[in-house]
Amino acid sequence: VRGKGVEAASVTALARYTIRAVTLKNDRPSEVLAALNEAMLRQLPEDRFCTAACVRLEPQDGSAGVGVDVSRAGHPPPLLVHSDGTVEEVGCSGRVLGVFPDAELSDTSLRLLPGEALVLYTDGVTEARSPDGEFFGEDRLRQFLGSCAGCDAVTLAGRIKDTVLDFQEGYPRDDLAVLVLRARDLAAPAEQGQSH
Repeated sequence: VRGKGVEAASVTALARYTIRAVTLKNDRPSEVLAALNEAMLRQLPEDRFCTAACVRLEPQDGSAGVGVDVSRAGHPPPLLVHSDGTVEEVGCSGRVLGVFPDAELSDTSLRLLPGEALVLYTDGVTEARSPDGEFFGEDRLRQFLGSCAGCDAVTLAGRIKDTVLDFQEGYPRDDLAVLVLRARDLAAPAEQGQSH
């Protein structure tokens, strides 16, 4: 969300309400984001916009993993961390929401296998700066994620946060949000903070 305070809160409130209402009838991520774009264009001043990533999870009966559909609108790319430490970007980016009538949104589908993680994050991660002005950057994030392959979701999210804060030497300049999704083998014990 662009801005801070009341202006940012109004965009966030509209986004939450719209997403909740739309997903009652339509769960395709690109259509959810398209509806949010339309609502923002109708109801907010021209200088209000946001980026977003929308993910739908579909448990797979009788097979390993979880089906995942991803759409994003100007948002940093979700990163898929494979169990071997390779990291790949997921999904094509559409335009930011609240600016253009056609946000050029699409869905990307994948299967999240046991041992893999899908990491969603805000630009507060990659645009974090060290005291000398160096950006944390996407390359550094990818390298870091590759070294954490196999970590559970709670541990991985905490390590990302701690690493970015350490990089900034404890002086964050922007908000930081991280969401880690993992598929696990249902025969394995549940991870901390997780349920079937």
